[in-house]
Amino acid sequence: MVVSLLLVMVLLAGCTLFGKKEGTAKIAVKLSDGTPILSADVRLVEGSKEITKGTTNAQGIVELSAKPGSYKVEVKIEAVNQLVTAEDEVAIESTKTTTKDVVVQDLARLDVDFVGKYDVELTVATAVLKDGKDLEVAKSDVSKISFLLKPGTYSIEASADGEKVETFEIAVTAGGNSKKLSLPVAVRTNAAKGKMYRMLKLPREEYPDSGSELTDGAIPGNGFRADGWVGTWGQGEGQAQGVWWQVLVVDLGAEQEVIETRLYNLRSEDVGILTIKGVTVALSSDGVEWEVFDKVDYTFSGTPEVHTVVYELPEDARGRFVAFFINQSSNWLFLGEIEIDVAVGGEEAVEGDIQAIDLTSIFEIEN
Repeated sequence: MVVSLLLVMVLLAGCTLFGKKEGTAKIAVKLSDGTPILSADVRLVEGSKEITKGTTNAQGIVELSAKPGSYKVEVKIEAVNQLVTAEDEVAIESTKTTTKDVVVQDLARLDVDFVGKYDVELTVATAVLKDGKDLEVAKSDVSKISFLLKPGTYSIEASADGEKVETFEIAVTAGGNSKKLSLPVAVRTNAAKGKMYRMLKLPREEYPDSGSELTDGAIPGNGFRADGWVGTWGQGEGQAQGVWWQVLVVDLGAEQEVIETRLYNLRSEDVGILTIKGVTVALSSDGVEWEVFDKVDYTFSGTPEVHTVVYELPEDARGRFVAFFINQSSNWLFLGEIEIDVAVGGEEAVEGDIQAIDLTSIFEIEN
């Protein structure tokens, strides 16, 4: 009995000696309109001594544990071109969680989303934030950016693809500010993959086409014996000697804004397979009326056997059907893949049938 009494006395003395159990301060750092501030540095200070510290999460909250008592809450925020501070007080009770809001006045958050043509989100955009004196105060290279800054008027110079620049003037008020800025830039995708196509001059029996070779997304390797090459002759009935050409049409399945085409072409001079020397492109929405664009000539040199023949369309060129008139340098034409870049989001359903297209009527063909 005496021993038990002594043990109780020792335990009670221990509680007094070591103090009460800790409590928690749940601190939410906010702007004047309640917008949370993430990545703010928060300290609990007693006198001049730092007791504990932490960083706010995406909800602007940090939880700090300390012994019961009253503490100063010190907040530091890295804003654009300056360090912003705020202070408050919090009382912590043993084993309890105390909630405390720290409101930062005269500060703003600017969230900007960049979109391209057809309101499609850009994957990458470069933004330079400038103040009223046209001084660069921040720069970002992502399509979604967020700045903490003082209220005021700013300008953003934004670009994508490294060439198209737009300048936007933005009035920023205290609290949260969200802006969606549109750039005249298209997000591209290869719309030819998996699509149907036709050739006027059919593949040679020894280098056949299953009907999907040229739009299967695979670029063949070097050498005409490599899998995936489709071989045709450019010489046709009634053509003059030394005049070689091919007509090819791809059905994109819907009207699209066509930006660029790429033909993958084999050159193997030792067996008389030469690269394409000219390409004319035409677009049509219905397969009947065609807009024919200028011919582009090509000169290839060097050692690569697989050449990429690139044709850039004028801005805002549209069509469901993409036709190629290919001027050949020799009778043999070996194609491995067709890629057609279109603007994502610009598709429009239209009627059309690739099988009904007269391939001889698209271009003015001189034999």
